[in-house]
Amino acid sequence: MASEFPGPLAYSYIRMSTDIQLRGDSLRRQEQASKRYAEQHGLQLVEDFKLEDIGVSAFKGANVSSGALGRFLELVKGGQIAKGSYLLVESLDRISRQQILDSVPIFFDIVKSGINVVTLADNHVYRAGDTNVADVIYSVVVLGR
Repeated sequence: MASEFPGPLAYSYIRMSTDIQLRGDSLRRQEQASKRYAEQHGLQLVEDFKLEDIGVSAFKGANVSSGALGRFLELVKGGQIAKGSYLLVESLDRISRQQILDSVPIFFDIVKSGINVVTLADNHVYRAGDTNVADVIYSVVVLGR
């Protein structure tokens, strides 16, 4: 039975560096992980707004400067994406593969904007407004790899 009060919104962000990866399992794997997480945690997965950067580099930040992630960030800043929503990513390196001094601010800006970030590989939730030092340190280490 559908709930009269749907849970928070969740947005699945899928990124892969090359179109060739579409021929493999990456797209299906990332989509299924997002659906599974949303179902298990009472989130309403937004499926009519695709956040996909296929063949878009996160190494040079193209996914932020001109890609789907950048559009998402603009909507967050403009208030069209509600605070408390969730951004579901396979891992933090889907957000950025830039140098650490460039990648960490992107991630922190998302969380500081009120968006919870979930890494589906380990089901870890980086909660908006949470100042858990261990999470901060861990995210910096992961983004610095």
